[in-house]
Amino acid sequence: MNQILKEVGISTIVRDEIENPAGGIERFVHSHAPFVSQMVVQDTGSTDGTYETLKKLAKIYSNLFVPEPILFEGYSDARNKCLSYIKTPLTLVLDADELITSENPKNNWAELKLAIFSVVNQHKDLDSFSLKAMHIFLENEFDLIPYNPQRLFRTGKVEYYRDVFENPWVDSSIRISVPLFHFLPSLESRSKKMKNWYRTENTDFKKNISEKISPRDTEGFQEWKEYNPKRDNYE
Repeated sequence: MNQILKEVGISTIVRDEIENPAGGIERFVHSHAPFVSQMVVQDTGSTDGTYETLKKLAKIYSNLFVPEPILFEGYSDARNKCLSYIKTPLTLVLDADELITSENPKNNWAELKLAIFSVVNQHKDLDSFSLKAMHIFLENEFDLIPYNPQRLFRTGKVEYYRDVFENPWVDSSIRISVPLFHFLPSLESRSKKMKNWYRTENTDFKKNISEKISPRDTEGFQEWKEYNPKRDNYE
């Protein structure tokens, strides 16, 4: 393995990711594990074979650690649990429907390394860094909507809020020009997810968590995993 980013570890929480808009958990691991020193993927109760697939991938990638599954009680607790296993100086927090890349379609990790460390070494007083992220929507008219999520942290310096949502405790952040692409299903599928998982007429997301309702048990779940063929434009 190349492991160009020797000081960077990847932290990811997953649930039922055999299929997703970015091509599934196998494609996600193959796209990232070879280039970092450590990768931790924490399963939170998958029933589609995600955990079993990750264990098989861990036999291919010695730097991939797959802890025992945990009960999902909120994104923040799951994030913090996964982060606790990271030993590298820097941690990159990714989701399984995302892709780090530097040039379409080439994935130049040497270029990514330069972009990351030129900023990190210049701002030694900061513990959190944002990435140059873009949503890749299925519909052309909504394509490439930029946002700047805080995803790169000095390991051990940042913790997520102790609630069901996911917001890191940070004082300040600066953006690094490392493109992060988030692949999404159709507008109709996204609307169903918002209505049936995050917001419904009779309950809300926190109640879903407290009652241990699984995303898989909500209407339209399979549609949330709809593949976005634009993923094929990227390595």
